[in-house]
Amino acid sequence: MTTVAYQTDYLAWTNEQVKLLSNGQLSELDLQNLAEEIAEMGQSIRREFFNRMVILVMHLLKWQFQPAFRGRSWENTIRTQRKELTRLIRHNPSLKSIQTTEWYQEVWDDAIDDASYETGIPKHDFPSTPIWTVDEALQAGYLPEQP
Repeated sequence: MTTVAYQTDYLAWTNEQVKLLSNGQLSELDLQNLAEEIAEMGQSIRREFFNRMVILVMHLLKWQFQPAFRGRSWENTIRTQRKELTRLIRHNPSLKSIQTTEWYQEVWDDAIDDASYETGIPKHDFPSTPIWTVDEALQAGYLPEQP
């Protein structure tokens, strides 16, 4: 029954799974789909963290490399992404463990692609490796200066 509900009415399925868990009816749980959903929840948090980090770094790049266009909108985007990233880390401390050099390089590369597209500045005019650490990028009030 739960597998059919999962395929036809996701909300009803989730409500049913919560009720079964709350009542201790573990043998009636849709374990396969439940395990997949829990795994996807973790992936979703990691994707959000990555995507927000790309947006933050892209705006920091734009801030540094296009000083004539600096404005409240860019600054607000930087502040908002920092707040949301800090909140994600506070609620999911294990996100610190994914912040490897390779992970940050991937963030950096995506941010350069996006910044190049938005600004028209050729990719090769941006540094190919990060010029700020993750901690600097996340530091409240930090805004890079011109190169």
